[in-house]
Amino acid sequence: MGSAISALVMGVLVISLYQFGTLTRIQRQSLDVNENIQNVSAALNRDVVCATSGTVQNGALTLLVPKHTFGETGSAVTTTVVYSTTVDPDDANRYQLRRIVGQDTTVIARQIDNISFGDAGAIGSVLTVTLNAPAPGEGTPSRQTVMAFTRRPSD
Repeated sequence: MGSAISALVMGVLVISLYQFGTLTRIQRQSLDVNENIQNVSAALNRDVVCATSGTVQNGALTLLVPKHTFGETGSAVTTTVVYSTTVDPDDANRYQLRRIVGQDTTVIARQIDNISFGDAGAIGSVLTVTLNAPAPGEGTPSRQTVMAFTRRPSD
C-alpha cells in the first residue's frame, strides 16, 4: 500500500514538472514574439515618420531620412535606411529583419515567418506593414500583426 501511494505521488510530481517546463517554454516564446513586434514597430516608427520618401522593392523597404546635427546650422544630410530580411542562422525556416544604414547592420527581429511592406513602388503617406511571427506552442499557426505608420508631411 505504501509503495502504491509513493508511485502515485511520484507520478503527480513528474506530471507537474513536465507541465511547468512546457508552460515556461510557451511563455518565453510568447515574450520573444512580443519583443520582436515591439522592436519592429519602434524602429519603423522612428524611420518612417521622419522619411522624406521611400520605396518598396524586392521585399525590402528603402527610406530616405534627413539627419540634422545638433547645434549646427545648415541643411540636413540625407541618410538611406534599408529594411530587409535574411535567413535566420538559428532556424533556416525563419527570417531576421535587418536595418542597414551605410556599413552598419542591426538585427531588429529574429525568428519571424514573414514581413511585408506592401506593394512594390513608392510609399504613400501611410505605410502598412504586416508581420507574421510564430505563435507560442507546438503546431499553432503564425501570429499576424498589421501596423500602420503615417509619415510627416514633407512640406
